[in-house]
Amino acid sequence: MTKVVFWFGSCVAILIAADPSQGDSLSDPPTTYSRESNEVHSQMDKPDYDAIAAKQLAMNAQTWKLLLARGVTEQINLELDFTFVAPNKETADGLISLLKEETDYNLESQPAGSSRDGNWLVLGSTQMTKISLEILDQWVIWMILAGKRGNGCVFDGWGTAIPK
Repeated sequence: MTKVVFWFGSCVAILIAADPSQGDSLSDPPTTYSRESNEVHSQMDKPDYDAIAAKQLAMNAQTWKLLLARGVTEQINLELDFTFVAPNKETADGLISLLKEETDYNLESQPAGSSRDGNWLVLGSTQMTKISLEILDQWVIWMILAGKRGNGCVFDGWGTAIPK
């Protein structure tokens, strides 16, 4: 299986999704890429959840096309990995408690790398499940709202491993 992360924050990832504004092309081979998610970190004081949802839903449409092009169908089970950014450890732990009450996700938290502002990451994965673009869109909105209910956490994206 190949690890594929389509949208991320402070992670190092194998990218398949392309960002044309960064000179990436969908025909380029996957590359390793690392960036500090200054955009997400700057949103921690007052997250704009509507803007986050618009960006994530746009990414879902692009990502779904890439998954289909790599042989993923609605009949294939995938595990989705995801990340939230929390303003501090207590808020990260609170989001984990909320998600554990409502899901069967595997969850953990850790400091947000070189973040000097005290941000924490909540990392998780779903159980194996079948997905479609419609299901992904509903799930992403639910995750964004879970972050909001989690005292200002920001859903920072998801990824998956796809069968070769």
